[in-house]
Amino acid sequence: MAAATHIIDEKGRMSLPADFRFKNSVLAGGQGPFIVSYGDEGSIHVYSKASWEKKQSELQFPAGADDVEAVDYLRWLAMGTAEITADPQGRVRVPGELLEYAGLIREAKVFEIADRLEIWKPGEADRRFPANAPKYQDLHRRMVGASTLRSIGVKQSSPGQPDGSVTQPAEG
Repeated sequence: MAAATHIIDEKGRMSLPADFRFKNSVLAGGQGPFIVSYGDEGSIHVYSKASWEKKQSELQFPAGADDVEAVDYLRWLAMGTAEITADPQGRVRVPGELLEYAGLIREAKVFEIADRLEIWKPGEADRRFPANAPKYQDLHRRMVGASTLRSIGVKQSSPGQPDGSVTQPAEG
């Protein structure tokens, strides 16, 4: 995973970092096509075409949603989705509706998350994520730390233990 801040030019273009476009990236292959769409909480998501097709095949109506609500969501998502390609300089033109949705004017913060890139308004990302650092550290320990600890032979106490304590393996 990586994060970087990028300039949006007057034509709504921004560079996708080379490490996002190449080298084990969800956007490997460089120029696309890519799918850009409304993301969570005011962000924009960018997918490889294969990742987008997989996401679309996994869409399910949420429990309790009536058909009208679910179809309206799918329409909203379709209205904010476009296929884009990168030019030879690695720039993509993000549609104006998406820039407006995310509140992006001159800069964007780009994160690689699992199967996509997320594009955020820098101030929003800077305000939001450090404020949640203590919560994320606990989540990090539970998601990444447990597997890391197991890989070096450290066993966790009871899985549901609130203090998250660990025990060292016996030497011998």
